Amino acid sequence: MAVLATKLNPRSGEFQANANAMRALVDDLQSQFAKVEAGGGEAARA
Repeated sequence: MAVLATKLNPRSGEFQANANAMRALVDDLQSQFAKVEAGGGEAARA
C-alpha cells in the first residue's frame, strides 16, 4: 500500500489550536446528546 505524503505537523501551534478547538466542539456535542437522551432541558422535563 502506498504511503500518503503530508505537510501536516501535529506539533505546530496551529495544529494544536485546531485540535483543542475540535475537542471543545466534540465535548459540547456530547453534552447536547446527553441532554437529548435525558429528555431535553430542565424546563422541558418539568
